Amino acid sequence: MQTNTHRHLIALPRGGDEVFLSWRMLEGDGGYALDRRRPGEAWSVVEPVAEATSYVDRTDGGRFEYRVRMNGGTSEIVSVDASAPATNVAMRARLPFENGKQFRLAVTGDVRNDGRAGYVVRYVRADRVRLCALEASGRALWDVDTRIPATGGWNGSAHHVPFLCWDVDADGRTEVVYHEGGDAWPEGEPDASYRGGRPGERLVIADAETGEIKRSAPWPGRCARTMMTVGLFGGAGEPACAVVLDETYGDVTITAVDGATADVAWQVQQGRAAGHNLDVADIDGDGRQEVIAGGVCYDGDGSVRWEAEEFGHTDMSKPADILPDRPGLEIWYNVERGNPGVYLVDKDGATLWKEPYRHAHYGWIAKLTESEPGLQLHCAEDARHEYGAADAGMRGAGHFPVFRGDGSHLIELDDAKRKSLMPVQWEDGPLTVFVDRKRKEIVRLREDGSTETIESLPPGVRLGRNLVHADVVGDHRENIVTIDEDTCELVVLANTRPTASRRPSPMESSYYRHDRSQHGSGYYMYVPPHRVGVE
Repeated sequence: MQTNTHRHLIALPRGGDEVFLSWRMLEGDGGYALDRRRPGEAWSVVEPVAEATSYVDRTDGGRFEYRVRMNGGTSEIVSVDASAPATNVAMRARLPFENGKQFRLAVTGDVRNDGRAGYVVRYVRADRVRLCALEASGRALWDVDTRIPATGGWNGSAHHVPFLCWDVDADGRTEVVYHEGGDAWPEGEPDASYRGGRPGERLVIADAETGEIKRSAPWPGRCARTMMTVGLFGGAGEPACAVVLDETYGDVTITAVDGATADVAWQVQQGRAAGHNLDVADIDGDGRQEVIAGGVCYDGDGSVRWEAEEFGHTDMSKPADILPDRPGLEIWYNVERGNPGVYLVDKDGATLWKEPYRHAHYGWIAKLTESEPGLQLHCAEDARHEYGAADAGMRGAGHFPVFRGDGSHLIELDDAKRKSLMPVQWEDGPLTVFVDRKRKEIVRLREDGSTETIESLPPGVRLGRNLVHADVVGDHRENIVTIDEDTCELVVLANTRPTASRRPSPMESSYYRHDRSQHGSGYYMYVPPHRVGVE
């Protein structure tokens, strides 16, 4: 019998001897059959399932093994104690540090080259930035010291050590690309702080499964504020570039390093501020990506494609299919200084609309209602900031709107919600819900600005601003990948309510995989699945 493994099958107890099962749909699937057995016994058929990729099995308790059969093959086998307390924790994996607050960031990627999402985690130990990789099951693969002190960047979050997980040389194996300090900072050096530009720094391209270095190049950055993103400039199947943005508040340098050779493909000096993230996306749908650094857009060869109207440093920006009736992607800018405000710009750099702010700070893109076309946009006006005496009279209470695609206000959030809500496609259907980081709940945002609680999350998990929200296990709904600070474990959470429908995972979209790969650098802005690019 043919075996089709890696259906990302999960089995979680729901309480009352019930088991929630969820798996991945693949192209060409017909119906499914669910099998279960007691360990060591023969398989028996639980139920045929035609229209969904999730199911709740009502058992008589105890331990069971499950598999899914489809198209003449079988999935992987998973085990569960049906009598255990209800949980939405799909995976826990111990991480090599002792304080959960030392966790800095995680990205997902196919680290074992087996079609399943593994994890690369950036963390701090002994005041040094380290990286470790885990396969989909949570088993540790490797751990490396970047030899760079933890203190640095622009806000103490180790952003001076960006990393990414992608097959950058197009050899069929995933690589991890990261910033390494060489021998520039001896271990134990007192009061070490990364300020940039010391000898021995490298851009390292390592095999994601083994951690072995495949090639390296001199690190192209010289500042403590730096970002790095995958650039797919040659189209699908061609080697990618690691694109490094050096500096953010003033003049910047952008360098594209060829993933196959580690040679510099191009480098440009930009006399205009950039942002706390580096955007790379295919904004016109021609199959080749462009780079957006602040208000400047570059083609994949480093030539300037366009410049947006005059504004300065952006807190965050994001290309996305915000207005689906318009060609290409739009770019959502949250401008922090230099004509601060929010701007929606089209694929050719023209401003569609804008609203002045005192200080634009933080944001997201979501789908909140089916009655409004396109996507909705949030940016907080953090009026507690001021920039020098000239701006001293501009301080105020601030406001925290959610915009419609045409620039009008849909919702006005209160101060408690302006930075506590993180979007996630947790439920079936097109609408986005949110993680309330302060209350540790999944909530729905109503059109009057209030929230409705959907379910609670485990008490120990850290719900930070840079959570990974991506479909890594189970069906097409997104998971939450985070850290349990109490146990120092990587945790994957899943929705255990069954769906009545089935659809392919967003991970089938290269746009989605590329977008979610950007968690390892700067400030990530969320976009709902299948609205991150033009298919």
